Amino acid sequence: MFGMATIGSREDILGLSRKRLKKYGDVVRIAPNDLLFWTPKAYTDIYDHTGRSTHLFPKTRFQDIGEKELGVTAERDPEKHRVARRMLNPGFSSKALKAREHVIHDHTDEFISQLRAYGISEGIDICEWCHWLAWDIAGDMAYGRKFDNVKNRKSHDTLAAFMQIGFWATIIQVSLRFPLLRPLMFLLFPPSLTTMMPRLLRMNREEMRKRIARKGQLEHQDLFQYLLPEKSESVPDEDWLLSHANVLIVAGFDPHANLYPSIIYYLGKNLDKLRFAQVEVREAFQSYNEITSEPLVKLRYLQAVINESLRMHTNAAFGLPRLCPGTTVDGHYIPKGTTVSTAFFATTHSERFFKNARSFHPERWLAHDHPLYDEQFLNDDHSASIHFL
Repeated sequence: MFGMATIGSREDILGLSRKRLKKYGDVVRIAPNDLLFWTPKAYTDIYDHTGRSTHLFPKTRFQDIGEKELGVTAERDPEKHRVARRMLNPGFSSKALKAREHVIHDHTDEFISQLRAYGISEGIDICEWCHWLAWDIAGDMAYGRKFDNVKNRKSHDTLAAFMQIGFWATIIQVSLRFPLLRPLMFLLFPPSLTTMMPRLLRMNREEMRKRIARKGQLEHQDLFQYLLPEKSESVPDEDWLLSHANVLIVAGFDPHANLYPSIIYYLGKNLDKLRFAQVEVREAFQSYNEITSEPLVKLRYLQAVINESLRMHTNAAFGLPRLCPGTTVDGHYIPKGTTVSTAFFATTHSERFFKNARSFHPERWLAHDHPLYDEQFLNDDHSASIHFL
């Protein structure tokens, strides 16, 4: 009907098989009512946040963990999502981000200090340390909480719990596809994991209550203040606040926990790229203390390194499923109620969109006038690498 292949292996259902997509085309049926797309145009058609699209693709239950309130990232009600997004938007303005920049500096300084003290003499797991840094920054930026993972050189209880729920979340998401088997899914959980998610939610609720108690006594601005205005006497529903508190810290942690070790790994594996980045940074700053956000964004090679790391280590390797309202997605008319998503990993690692797609080449992101610009990447389609949605 749509010129789409129907396939059913476990690999196909995951939606991450680059070879399968290449074989079957731009859109593949991965379940009876579930289509996977493999083009940049599908990104904009499905996930458009600019307001230009007249068609809204509602979210599915994919991120529903069974709580009363879902939070802004999982909210399926368009109006409730719009209200929460409108409340949080001011927290991401240039002015607000600038006001909180010192928070990032403080945690980064602690990170560098600890690396100098223990990294050389003892050797460290850099991925674990990056997780500590990302959680410290996320907690402080979200609701002014000092978790001190880096300072104490160990995971706070909340981070330790969060790092154990990946398997739990996967089983829950799979069970949504097979509702009749859902009761049996819980037999797969080890006893310790069964209580992990409720424990994490309980800890987050305690942290949120501590934040509410500090209302009007903040050391610095945080994102939670936009949900709980300091001048307001009333306190919103606790479940609603908790759902957004969970989102703020997880959304602040997860992308950075991927990006930090990714950059370190790829630069460590490509020493020529590392030297280019070092020269650019050292020529721009005379001392460590001079490094701030405004001059950093002008470092073109450093920005290219970040873009390439985000492409190589895709934050959302899986599709983010949406329900089609009955409209066209990349030239294909899709009936109302069909679940649609995009294959981020397959797209960002496809030779169709990127030359030498499986290799780390920051040069692909440089402008023509940059000394390190390489013409072999002239035909790369940058729109095929969407870092954040």
